[in-house]
Amino acid sequence: MLSQEQLEKALPHQKKSNLKLGQFLVREGYVSEAQIVDLVSNQLRLEKYRPDKFTIDVELANVLPADIAHKYQAAPLLKSGLLLTVAMIDPLDINALDTIEVHTNCEVEAVICTEQQLNQMLSSIYGTYAFDKRSAELSMREKIRDAIGPDAESLVHLFCVTDRRCFYDHLGESRFAVRDIVEDRDLEMDRNTLAVLIEIEVANVVDQVPRRSRKKALRAVEWYKPAFARSGDYISAGAATAAEQLFDAVLANEVMR
Repeated sequence: MLSQEQLEKALPHQKKSNLKLGQFLVREGYVSEAQIVDLVSNQLRLEKYRPDKFTIDVELANVLPADIAHKYQAAPLLKSGLLLTVAMIDPLDINALDTIEVHTNCEVEAVICTEQQLNQMLSSIYGTYAFDKRSAELSMREKIRDAIGPDAESLVHLFCVTDRRCFYDHLGESRFAVRDIVEDRDLEMDRNTLAVLIEIEVANVVDQVPRRSRKKALRAVEWYKPAFARSGDYISAGAATAAEQLFDAVLANEVMR
């Protein structure tokens, strides 16, 4: 097993590698993937992926889109009502879990798996990933555009195809680029557009958080409360008040399923 001396020797190199610690330790031969999974599972009391419990269901590709599954390294295993179970190498990746919840409109529960297991599951569920990312029905965008107008439709589209956590990395910037995770390209954005998108984000959080379990609601407060506080110049007084009231209610244990 990995010694403290080996860990201290590995850490400086891991930080330069842009790999997560577990991936780096496996690549360098300090430990095996299975040992990492066992260790994390035991220490954090996380369920491990077991093929005998979770059978491959290709229909779940309709629940979690392939581009999101690959980007956030999560394989859908089971959907029961509004609860979606996924397998992940890093089941503590809050950003990934929250993004998956937004895109699936489900509460997400993660089990831990090895990278090899994840790749096998993704391949089985989504094939070789050789699909047209533009198959997100342009005709549907046209229908929405006709219904709400081109400007509103453009904002809705931006809100849906970007990783909204990145919004808060650009506070104070006049122009910048965000990543379209569907088309895999950069999108130019200005401060005014960002302000509108953050305002939509506030409304989305106020609407969605009360539907979550207390654990997920607290996690949302932990992320969004400081993010919205930093975004004071971008959020209207009414939206800021609604968000603060929600956060106070969650912390006071008044919002839970």
